[in-house]
Amino acid sequence: LLVSKESNLSSDERKVLAQKIGIAAVKYTDLVHDRNTDVVFDWAKMFALDGNLIIYLFYAFARCNSLLREAGEHVSLKNQPAPWEELERTLAFELFELESVLLKSINNYDPHHLLDHAYRVSSQFSRLYNNLPILKPDEPYRSRRLQLVRAVKDRLQFVFDVLGVDAPERL
Repeated sequence: LLVSKESNLSSDERKVLAQKIGIAAVKYTDLVHDRNTDVVFDWAKMFALDGNLIIYLFYAFARCNSLLREAGEHVSLKNQPAPWEELERTLAFELFELESVLLKSINNYDPHHLLDHAYRVSSQFSRLYNNLPILKPDEPYRSRRLQLVRAVKDRLQFVFDVLGVDAPERL
């Protein structure tokens, strides 16, 4: 999987990346389910490339890093009025849910609410990425979309920190 996706990684880099993904996958798979449900351990499902899995979040995180690197990490905070696309609004509203989701996870001693939120953020980000240009549009659209990318990256980093996993900067 790692060799086919990123062939310019050295053997040592692939080993480190595989270890990060493996540890994160086990943690995530253990915590992503409601604590009151039975879980069937399945290696193939744990390392699938889409669905509510850590690798899906890692891909979104790596894509955010790539976009921000390509943009030169310069994200303007100009607030110029312009109509919001539906995909931008949907992602922004999902990002605003963090506080309530975090409180729900804490109050119920159940981290799967936070992980589900991270998955929804990643899914909305992927829809935005696949349907709207991020780096090419004129201002203020470019800046706003890069702000959303930065917010997604920060949100996912927060979730990775809570989980105690080290997310790869690129895949």
